[in-house]
Amino acid sequence: MARVNIDLANDTKILARASKEDSAVMRIIAVETRKDSSSMKTIAILGMLFLPSTFLASLFQGPMMSWDAKGRPVTTAMFKYFCAIAVSLTLLFFSVWVVATLLPWEKLLYKRRRAPAAKDSYSLEHIASHSLESG
Repeated sequence: MARVNIDLANDTKILARASKEDSAVMRIIAVETRKDSSSMKTIAILGMLFLPSTFLASLFQGPMMSWDAKGRPVTTAMFKYFCAIAVSLTLLFFSVWVVATLLPWEKLLYKRRRAPAAKDSYSLEHIASHSLESG
């Protein structure tokens, strides 16, 4: 009976060590996912920056710039409209994005407040680095 208990304790110790290693790996994955999320946000912002002018360029499709006989650039009146509308649409897109992401919608939409979630005193990077060092 004592031998069974010793074997069970050793197996439990091995399982606990494996669980600790898995937990450290999951923390690293969480940190990397957060970095990847940041990259995706950057791509979305750049898309918002260029999307309005690309859309307008396809609508205007006519020549907006040409060169005179001396090789100097000449713009048409359409180019001024293109710039004005593209800048306005870009500012509108960014304004909507800022309002959608930065305003506390939960507080604005729901009168009652939820209990704030407990915050950890350490960042994911700190926890992951210390878990790997101790394992």
